[in-house]
Amino acid sequence: MLGDRLRGINQLRSLDPNDAFRLIQPLSQDENSRVRYTAVSQIASLGHVNLNQAHDLLRDRLLHDSETDVRAAAADAMAALEVPFALEDLETAYHSTDDWLLQFIAILIKNETSSSTILANHLINRTV
Repeated sequence: MLGDRLRGINQLRSLDPNDAFRLIQPLSQDENSRVRYTAVSQIASLGHVNLNQAHDLLRDRLLHDSETDVRAAAADAMAALEVPFALEDLETAYHSTDDWLLQFIAILIKNETSSSTILANHLINRTV
């Protein structure tokens, strides 16, 4: 039964992104952590449909999910979508947990995002 549910989430990729995003939202809060993880991971490719709503969903999972892998998937999805305020959310997550894996992922994503911003600013300044 769980396998069918996970296949169903993966099949959402074949739907119109607006429909898929609407259908995946409640799955990000499913009782099963594998379902939540798969749904949150897929929001990385669907969140552009409604970035504000995606941010709210991902922020909730990042800060409140009971499973580290779901929280890490939310952090990764926020970075992939370049969600505004993601750095603040990552910092909050970093300071609100003792889980070394989540702290490590938050640092990696924050450094990657900061490095990308520094590089982009450098390239823009060179061309101006």
